Amino acid sequence: MEARMALSEEGVGRRGRSREPAVVAGTLHGGLPMIRVGSGPPLLVLAGLTPEHRNPTGFDQRMQLRSTAAFAEHFSVYLVNRRPGLPAGTTMTDLAEDLATAIRHDIQGPVMVQGTSTGGFIALQLVLNHPELVSRAVIASAACRLSDPGRRALTRFAERARIGRPRRAWAALAPAIGTGPVTRRLMAPLLAANVGSGTDPADMLATAEAGLAFDVTGELARISVPTLVIGGGRDGFFSPELFRETADGIPAGDLVLDPRKGHLGVLVDQAVQRRTLQFLRSV
Repeated sequence: MEARMALSEEGVGRRGRSREPAVVAGTLHGGLPMIRVGSGPPLLVLAGLTPEHRNPTGFDQRMQLRSTAAFAEHFSVYLVNRRPGLPAGTTMTDLAEDLATAIRHDIQGPVMVQGTSTGGFIALQLVLNHPELVSRAVIASAACRLSDPGRRALTRFAERARIGRPRRAWAALAPAIGTGPVTRRLMAPLLAANVGSGTDPADMLATAEAGLAFDVTGELARISVPTLVIGGGRDGFFSPELFRETADGIPAGDLVLDPRKGHLGVLVDQAVQRRTLQFLRSV
């Protein structure tokens, strides 16, 4: 694992030492779906691309809560999605403004932010436009722009969503999310099955098009917030070079790069989570 951080393996507690934390579901100002768990300083976890802009339920909610369990022992974790009903032509700047307004109204910042995939784009835009609202940022499985293969994958997604085929749109992401022939073949039906019947693809399309237009490569030097970039060397949306370019371009940027992991695998890696948690707690 490539890392430019002198971080120890300490910092992640065991859930078994305390009771299960209470889970609160609702919305932030402006209609942003939100689930809150844990206690402590606020940590906003920004969702990646989702079929619908709503709070996760059932198995999906349990998996998301499990992935943030270690963080909920130290922070008030807000799992935040984008508001439903996005208009065509929405940009990452628009989505960052929604988030900034919600932070000011409901949390009174500053907050820590972890953006995953598409959420990483929003986090980068937020720290560019509103650095006063963010004390630390984690950009996970995201970078300053898409790679060429990532752009092709998201373009295929948008084309299928645009003609009202959301399940085929999600299946089209399998080559970028999987890390080999077997996982890519298995991933396509799993991704498609995650889309409910009757799902309106308008929000996923608006978000995807905002992602295709996103490029802050030339603005990275303006970011004043300490920022940790996390990436997998087998990510189909972003290359190792893009992760390095993003971290190098941010004056207070740092990088954790696992060459073995793909777009999703790096997010649940325990060693990466330990490094992330220590970064967030080292204020």
